[in-house]
Amino acid sequence: MNTISEAATVRPAQLPPKKTPPPAKREWLKTAGWAKDDATYAEALRLGQDYRQSMTWETENAGS
Repeated sequence: MNTISEAATVRPAQLPPKKTPPPAKREWLKTAGWAKDDATYAEALRLGQDYRQSMTWETENAGS
């Protein structure tokens, strides 16, 4: 006879795997433009561009 306590002790290995829904096709629209006029984001972009421009064959392979 199954009791409530027996049903509550189901181990996770006995449960079927959870299915995650596929991402929404237009979900990117929720975040598009979130950084417009954000000074911190603009600074991060500038620093990233400076870093990428500073990478050269000599600086990246100096220890080779």
